[in-house]
Amino acid sequence: MNDRLVNEIQRCLVALFERMDPNQIGTTIVKKALCESCKAIDSNYYVYTSGLRQPSADGGEWLFDVTCLSYYYDDFLKHVPLVAESEWGTENDIYDDFQKLLLARADVRVIIFDGARSPGYRRIFSILAKYIARHEGSRDGDTYLLVAWTPDKFMFHRIDAFRSQRGLG
Repeated sequence: MNDRLVNEIQRCLVALFERMDPNQIGTTIVKKALCESCKAIDSNYYVYTSGLRQPSADGGEWLFDVTCLSYYYDDFLKHVPLVAESEWGTENDIYDDFQKLLLARADVRVIIFDGARSPGYRRIFSILAKYIARHEGSRDGDTYLLVAWTPDKFMFHRIDAFRSQRGLG
């Protein structure tokens, strides 16, 4: 499941560069792509974010910038396929938002940020990996997708805590 969702997120974000000016890509467009990714995996998922309406989102922001939830038939929460934070501010703003993801029990945790700013996405990827490694609540196999916007394309880095870490496409 995690692989399917990560692959779908990548596919949707890469498609943004094919259909629009990369310099116009920002929080709302990225949140829409994340919502569409979740719905593509399972149309029964409920996705919450601010600034979007159905069919992209089922409701306003719910705890995270984007939250994807799965419910049992009787409306009890079943599991959390995805939580995401989108931060286009400073380096410290990115780290502050990322720490929220450390608290989440979700299949996939996503952070998307402006990788063209100093100190650059490679350094930020490295520091975010340290946040995961040093957080006492991290569990073996926790899946994180780190996504950096650049003027040329999105850069992806996947971390499966304590197992593997790799750049993607």
